[in-house]
Amino acid sequence: MLRFFRNIRQKLLENGNLRKYFWYALGEILLVMIGILLALQVNNWNEVRKVESDRVTLLQALKTDHESLSKDANEQFQEADHRKNVLKQLLEYSAGEEITVSDDSLKTMLRESMMFFFSEFPITSYEQAKSSGKLSLIKNQDLLWALSKNEENLKGLKAVGVPGFDREYSEYLASIEFIKAIDKLGNFDWSPEPHPLLEMNGDDLVDFLRSTDTYIHLYHVYNTNNIIYLWWANIQTSTQNVLTELSESLNDT
Repeated sequence: MLRFFRNIRQKLLENGNLRKYFWYALGEILLVMIGILLALQVNNWNEVRKVESDRVTLLQALKTDHESLSKDANEQFQEADHRKNVLKQLLEYSAGEEITVSDDSLKTMLRESMMFFFSEFPITSYEQAKSSGKLSLIKNQDLLWALSKNEENLKGLKAVGVPGFDREYSEYLASIEFIKAIDKLGNFDWSPEPHPLLEMNGDDLVDFLRSTDTYIHLYHVYNTNNIIYLWWANIQTSTQNVLTELSESLNDT
């Protein structure tokens, strides 16, 4: 092809037709420029396709992670709601209301009032996108705001002190993970000796429940649980907002 154009130029020069040579040279320059522009445009199209593919991949990963978070948040909210009702009833019994349940049921309620279970919710796709700068792929500003708000809610929940442990969530979780790790080392009998107070029955159990110290402790746990309850309610709402915005963003792809 290059030889073909070179032969044309050479013939035009040999014939001394400078005017035709000029127009030919100009046409050749324009042809080269058009070729370069087309190559750049194709490259731009490829880049746009790649960015769009990365954006869709990120949105889908965020959707999967937040669907899992939504499921766990609903379960945790239900547990906090149940614990709230148990604690409220125990406080009423402690304050003098007639106890209408059996001793075994009462002791079960006391155990349930102290059973706080937390889950670690690493939103891996969000953290990775945040650290790598890939959040810039997201065009939906409402989605970015919803993700940020949800992150604040999760941090707020983890800062809530765990009743009876006087430690933050992260420290409590670390202890639970340590116990799980030890448990994997062998078959152990993890059942401790029962506390004498939990072996109480009848009037002794009632006296324990209605003591001032028991009421104060239950009231502290009740208030802390209410905070946790409200945080899970917020997380439910903020996670649903994220999922709504994610659905809209994916529909726009």
